[in-house]
Amino acid sequence: MTAIEQALTAAWTGADPGPTILANWPPSRRRFAPGPAQELPRHPAPGPGPLLDLSLAGDPARKVGGVRLRRVPSAGGRYPVNAYLGSAYYDPITHTLHGQPGNTITLALQPQRTTWRYGPRSLPVLLLDLGHALAAILTAARTLGIPANAALTPQPPRHGEYPLATIHLGLSTKDKLDTPTPVPLPDPPALPLIEDALTELSTHPATPLPWQPPDVTPETLLARRTAPWPTRGPITLPGHGLTAIRPTEDLALRSCGQPELANAELLLLATGEPEPLDFVRAGMAVHRAWLLATAAGLSVRPVGCWIRAWHDGQRVLHALAVGP
Repeated sequence: MTAIEQALTAAWTGADPGPTILANWPPSRRRFAPGPAQELPRHPAPGPGPLLDLSLAGDPARKVGGVRLRRVPSAGGRYPVNAYLGSAYYDPITHTLHGQPGNTITLALQPQRTTWRYGPRSLPVLLLDLGHALAAILTAARTLGIPANAALTPQPPRHGEYPLATIHLGLSTKDKLDTPTPVPLPDPPALPLIEDALTELSTHPATPLPWQPPDVTPETLLARRTAPWPTRGPITLPGHGLTAIRPTEDLALRSCGQPELANAELLLLATGEPEPLDFVRAGMAVHRAWLLATAAGLSVRPVGCWIRAWHDGQRVLHALAVGP
């Protein structure tokens, strides 16, 4: 098997993630030597600040277990997706840029944040997290009237990161920093199984990611939350291109230790082939449904880890549990 196939098989078969050792908890954002940073305005000011505020920023009002929660969901709150505006690193916690900004956003995976907790099961949730980040940026761009298009653009790894996606923006780049691009401080390596798979993925050709962002308001983008597991109650919600089913105990048993899933009112399934691109697209599809559910006033919870889960002969890649 290829490195990608081995990593996806490890996740599919429920390989032991190993112990969660708090002493090995990696930083949740890039670390740089001391240097100047550009503070960004938040919504509703003009420029790239509001775009990043509505898509990737840490929510100033939400912190759980020492983790500053962000606008996008992430498996276990690991947040392995780093963003660069031009060559400037975006710090989602301080909402600042480090380096020279541009009009292209590059998204890169820093896998040790996820492998620290999920071990050999990490590749699918890394790719799903990437899909959610792409969808969040594209939706924020549409909401703010900024032209944007995205593509999967794998590049060779650098500084322990794996650049995988690019979003071209119709933004002005008049605001420049007269500072060099900072060099990140080294971080510990990730699991070799996952690093080998991402290194293999870095050689894949570029692929456009056509996608229709939902029509939602900035208020919806700021209100989205990953909700606690719901209790039962009456609800209806169209599938929005996903398969809508009532959750079953069998599916709950295959959701990596989340038996509460059986109590959700509705489960939207993203199914497909075990290919990296399908996982990215599944993350984007579930994020779209998540925003539409938020606009409808519904509670939702993404479910990204699945072990030998099938529906109508197709592999379950991702899901969204919906509750009252």
